[in-house]
Amino acid sequence: MIATFRAIAQLLPDPLLLLSRAGTVIAANAAAGERLGAPVAALVGRPLAELLGDPALPAFLARCVRSSGPLPGAFTFAGRGERVRCEGARLPGADALVMLRLLGRERQGIFALLSEKVEALNREVLQRREAEDQRERLISELNRTVRLSETFVAVLGHDLRNPLGAVVAGATLALRRSDDPKVRGHLERVLRSARRMARMVEQLLDVSRVRLGRGIPIVRDASDLCELVRQAAAETEPTHRQHRFELRLPPRCEGEWDRDRLAQVLTNLLANACEHSEPGSVVTVALEDGPERAMVTVHNPGPPIPPELLPSVFDAFASGSEDGRGLGLGLYIAREIALAHGGDISVDSADGRGTTFSVTLPLRAAGGGAQHTKTPLPQILDEPPVPGRVGGTR
Repeated sequence: MIATFRAIAQLLPDPLLLLSRAGTVIAANAAAGERLGAPVAALVGRPLAELLGDPALPAFLARCVRSSGPLPGAFTFAGRGERVRCEGARLPGADALVMLRLLGRERQGIFALLSEKVEALNREVLQRREAEDQRERLISELNRTVRLSETFVAVLGHDLRNPLGAVVAGATLALRRSDDPKVRGHLERVLRSARRMARMVEQLLDVSRVRLGRGIPIVRDASDLCELVRQAAAETEPTHRQHRFELRLPPRCEGEWDRDRLAQVLTNLLANACEHSEPGSVVTVALEDGPERAMVTVHNPGPPIPPELLPSVFDAFASGSEDGRGLGLGLYIAREIALAHGGDISVDSADGRGTTFSVTLPLRAAGGGAQHTKTPLPQILDEPPVPGRVGGTR
């Protein structure tokens, strides 16, 4: 505050002094030194009453400290026999600092201007301080949120997957040993529900990894993409027997990919294509093998995706299945898997053309970079993943 006073006071022509409650000079500008007949350095630290020789000054300063605005005053300059007019006011933002202006006949408003300037500067400083405090609070809250997210991932990874694995294993064993149709029906429903929950847990784990900046972990290995497409179709067909798959594949398409993760992408796209096309429809899967990249397209002739939904079709939790089986994460995770491979997924959907998802994948990692590692997840392959919502109402 004192430094601010000095900086501003030196720019103004009027004699200005900064006083303590007791009237001691804390700072002054050159004009004040000239008016009082002493260098500024000689004024600082001295009581102003001693310089002026007027005993009424302390009472005037006390009124200034209590006042919310400038107060006029007048004192006798004993050494010169001169009457000195002045204005005094408490410095904004300070409890016991008084700013005193020695008035000349020609100027009456400079003190108020200076007071306004200092007050405005003080408000700006306070606003910046509040903004900085708010920023610190937001950073602290963000850090807490990240820690909670990490805890959430740990809970999913250990406290949920392990019991689900035990449920699946126990129900599978009981199903093998039971010949009672009623019991087997109950066990099959238990297995379907447990597998659906396990897939949801794995999807949430993947989303948490991406949101925490870790990305989808992949392990590349020599693979035949044609074989992966055939396997995905074979796994999807039992739960979508009213649809037919037409595969347009070259003899082979070899590259380095994460087989399990690409199987996750392909089964999701195939299941979605069946979900959003009429029974009896043909789902077409085509593969184009280029010198550096491969592209898989999955087409269904069903109703198009509404144009207003296309921009968010790959967003997490953008939409889930109306029956509550899905979380709306299938396409989000599929795209993240493609991105982790250095590729991408796009969609084209229009009335009369149906819906086509295109997955582009480099045949190998760019520059032959280091491969990712991942913690193995329990794979439950008896059924295809629950599809995310694409096509139709999505």
